[in-house]
Amino acid sequence: MSSGRKVQVRLGEPDRQTGELGVIVDTPFNGGFVEDLKDLCEYPDRKWFPKRKVWWISATFESDVVALVVYYYGETMLITDDGDEVYLDETGEEVGRQTRLL
Repeated sequence: MSSGRKVQVRLGEPDRQTGELGVIVDTPFNGGFVEDLKDLCEYPDRKWFPKRKVWWISATFESDVVALVVYYYGETMLITDDGDEVYLDETGEEVGRQTRLL
């Protein structure tokens, strides 16, 4: 991960057009990850936002997407719909948590 971007998965994010809940995935580019993500789900369950450089994926695929991110990028930060930060190691195990106070 040479770009220095943090790997984040934000849970409970609504699609701005439909209101459907999903996850926002913010990672550096990895061709293998993109291919596997496209194999996992198709549009409209998966959308790319080029200005923000993030994916939105339907909540139906939440656990599979988290597993895919951990597989390709190792340590990952999940941001829950409550705003808590959950840190996963390269095996997908929780190694830390920061609870949002407000």
